[in-house]
Amino acid sequence: MKMCPQDMYRSVALVCVLCMATLVSAFEPVTLVPPSGDYWTGARVPVVVELRAKGSFSGVATFQLPALPETQVVKVGHPVISSESSAEGELFVQRHEFALFSQRSGELTIPAVPVEFGVKAGTERTKISGEIPSFTIQLKRPPDIPAERFVVSSSDYEIHQSWSTEAEKFEVGDVLTRKLSQSAEELSGMALPPLPLAAPTGVRVYPPQVSISDKTQRGAFSGEREEELRYRFETAGTVRLPAVTFQWWNPQSKALEQKVVEGRTVKVKGPLLAGGAKQGFQAVVAGILVVGAFLVLAWKFRKLLWSRIPRKKTLPPLNFS
Repeated sequence: MKMCPQDMYRSVALVCVLCMATLVSAFEPVTLVPPSGDYWTGARVPVVVELRAKGSFSGVATFQLPALPETQVVKVGHPVISSESSAEGELFVQRHEFALFSQRSGELTIPAVPVEFGVKAGTERTKISGEIPSFTIQLKRPPDIPAERFVVSSSDYEIHQSWSTEAEKFEVGDVLTRKLSQSAEELSGMALPPLPLAAPTGVRVYPPQVSISDKTQRGAFSGEREEELRYRFETAGTVRLPAVTFQWWNPQSKALEQKVVEGRTVKVKGPLLAGGAKQGFQAVVAGILVVGAFLVLAWKFRKLLWSRIPRKKTLPPLNFS
């Protein structure tokens, strides 16, 4: 079958258009290296994003990370810059790493994430916009852990406790501080559980002071959470501060592990109850008010009261004349 020159020109033009389209789409400015396989609930899920540009990167890339229920996404470390060859010449690549932690189980879908970064080519600076495509991961909840319980998944999890004093005797109104620190490899400090605020009757526990930090060193990732609980004794007697039980899933041994941080038993002396002192103060105030009201009424009706007070009658002097 012979082609006329006009058809041949059209075929060549079509091939050129396809080649140009291939060159234009030779690289995407934003690509995702999706996590593969299944992950445990509470464990770190690595997510890698690569940015590409024909010029050097300018400024800091911004990621509009989504707010997901029971899920946190944490930026890990600093971006790594490299270069590669492509059909359009040399490209610069900026590699970003994130860590995803979720308390959910089953299928979890992460929506598309808008991305913006700057590129400098010569004296020109441009803004590149793109998005991380949506992806789905599978999370497995460790066995024997109730659905309502917070899950920690780590092969290296440590808990340490200290007290502001080792004294065993206190007075009503004294404060005892309890410090608990948690650290875990391959976890963010935000993925570690908060402490329970349980306290016995007659002890007031203040909202804890919390410090959270993450560390990245030579590719290793770890998190730490420190909390200080302050107990104020408001009752005299023997007080038992509760123990705290920590459970976590070890993905290496595939076993549920546990550690109990012991509480303290102390003796508190002083007034019966802070509430009793309060009631006594209220009784004094009430008494003052009653006395004040009586004095006001007495002053108001002083003439009537004065007229009813019996007085001695003075007789006129005797006249002997």
